[in-house]
Amino acid sequence: MNVEGTRNLLKLAAKTGKLKQFIYCSTSYINWGSKLFANENSPQVLDSFYVKTKYEAEKLVQKYGKVGKFSTTIVRPGFVYGNHRTGLSPIAPSIKSGRFFYVGGGNHFFELVHIDDLTRFFKLVINNKKAFNHVFIVSEKNPHTFKKVVGTMAKELGCPPPKFSIPRPFFAFGMKILFAVSSYLPIKFPFSQGIYKTLAVDRKFNVSKAEKVLGFRTQVSPEKGIRSMVKWYKNSRE
Repeated sequence: MNVEGTRNLLKLAAKTGKLKQFIYCSTSYINWGSKLFANENSPQVLDSFYVKTKYEAEKLVQKYGKVGKFSTTIVRPGFVYGNHRTGLSPIAPSIKSGRFFYVGGGNHFFELVHIDDLTRFFKLVINNKKAFNHVFIVSEKNPHTFKKVVGTMAKELGCPPPKFSIPRPFFAFGMKILFAVSSYLPIKFPFSQGIYKTLAVDRKFNVSKAEKVLGFRTQVSPEKGIRSMVKWYKNSRE
């Protein structure tokens, strides 16, 4: 879907000969882990099948844009959350039950972008010549720590925040062993490279390009967004 589905859309777009702009939703995970404050030009970190396919699709978008003679805008969202079943809401049950744990104390940076802010950005770039042939990372400018995010969720869920933490080196070693043996075992483990990075690796991007070129900044604070998300989660469980 990420590569061939995008390719099919690009072929149709080029065939019309009338398209002015092709907007592609990629992922900031492409730059996650290269360095703190990574920007759109930072080295790519293609450490999962998902990220590899997203980056491959990005290259197709830019290639077909030149052939089809239409402008392209590539959007790399940060960690998207909101009132839906992806993002942060899946960890709510484990926080509520007291089974959730931190890695390294949960003190790593953890940026977020609310779905309302991301939608607002997409509306902003449509037919906007300032966005033509650009790549933008879209996320909050001053992220909290992962511990702060989880603590806010716990408060809204009406339960104490997690207290248990696993040392980062110990967790990383355990994950390496798990990844090495998982393909040989019939059991499907609930961990992945993406989950490991979420629990243990800093994620804090440089989002100044979107602000400088388009005047965009996120408006939904994590406190407000998480409060709304947890309220939705509680209602969906009733």
